[in-house]
Amino acid sequence: MARVLLLSEQEARTLLFCAASAGHEVFVAGRGERNPSLRHHRMCREFVALENDLDFENASEDLAEEIATAARQFNVDVIVPTSYDCVRIASRFRARLEKEAALIPTADLETIAMLDDKHRFHQFCLEHDISHPRSVLMTRAEGAAELVAKAGVPYPIMVKPVLGAGGSGLAVVEDAAALERHLESLTGERAGDLPALAQEYFDGTDIDFNGFAREGRIVVSSVMRTSFYAGVGLEEGDKVDLTDFVDHEGVEELGRRIVASSGYSGPLNIDMRIRDSDGRIELIEVNPRWWARTVCSLIEGVNYVDAAIRSTLEADYEARSRVGRQQWISSFVPVIKGALFGRDPDCWRTLSNTSPVQLRFMAQDRANAAWATLRNR
Repeated sequence: MARVLLLSEQEARTLLFCAASAGHEVFVAGRGERNPSLRHHRMCREFVALENDLDFENASEDLAEEIATAARQFNVDVIVPTSYDCVRIASRFRARLEKEAALIPTADLETIAMLDDKHRFHQFCLEHDISHPRSVLMTRAEGAAELVAKAGVPYPIMVKPVLGAGGSGLAVVEDAAALERHLESLTGERAGDLPALAQEYFDGTDIDFNGFAREGRIVVSSVMRTSFYAGVGLEEGDKVDLTDFVDHEGVEELGRRIVASSGYSGPLNIDMRIRDSDGRIELIEVNPRWWARTVCSLIEGVNYVDAAIRSTLEADYEARSRVGRQQWISSFVPVIKGALFGRDPDCWRTLSNTSPVQLRFMAQDRANAAWATLRNR
């Protein structure tokens, strides 16, 4: 197995778990105060406290030298960036870092920026005849409703900042008046939510293409489905997301087209939605980075971090996913309460389908977090 240097902007515990559980010897580099549970994590061979932040906008040659020094000090084989900023930092300083160790495949900065920008990605889809919801760019509040009407984007619409992440700044508006009110509210700190994309909104099933690619070629991929459990045993307001993996040729084909057309390298997650009305697959956005639920793929036998490491060291490496009948539950507490106190058989069935991998991850993660807390005192 490989000696790996993980660049952690902030608490990359799930990616550490993925790398270490595959048998790799993992070292972590990052700011100590931003990684309190990793400094003494049992899966971390050694933590390297950086002087410079893993912040792309302020990244300098000094940061590159710190990372290179850590890679040389521990004689690592592979460098693995974790967050979006880390991926871009690694791409910018690839030439320097690779003098000390191999760096997992990453796209160039222009490709990363194009895929991350929701408006530019919309234009990319139009240019490559790839299905995408009707959308229009809004740069200011004045005249936005007229712009949406002229573009023929039907209500309701989703308003999303072009560079937003993690659901930040998202809003669904029902008509032109609601759109105007929403945009007029974007002042102060929220002024950064413009420019934004006005995108056709529709009901459907959320489904994602997950992948790791090398120069436009998929190394490993899978289709991740999200459903929302609402058993009668749950209390009002409880929300439980269920994640499982399915075979879906259409989603796979769209994901591979985007990767091939852009020549992308590295980890990526592509949000899609299957319309309830006609079953049409629509692309929503691309996340050219590791995604929040990367660890969930372990339940189907895919370790994306391990695939990234191994494909870096083996040019012809490829992996295959498998589809099981188990799922990853976002929150156990409401379901357990529903099973015990609501006596809801659906809650019991949901619990019985939980993957042992999730239970093992949760147990190890909690134990390591407790150990790190004791060591940090």
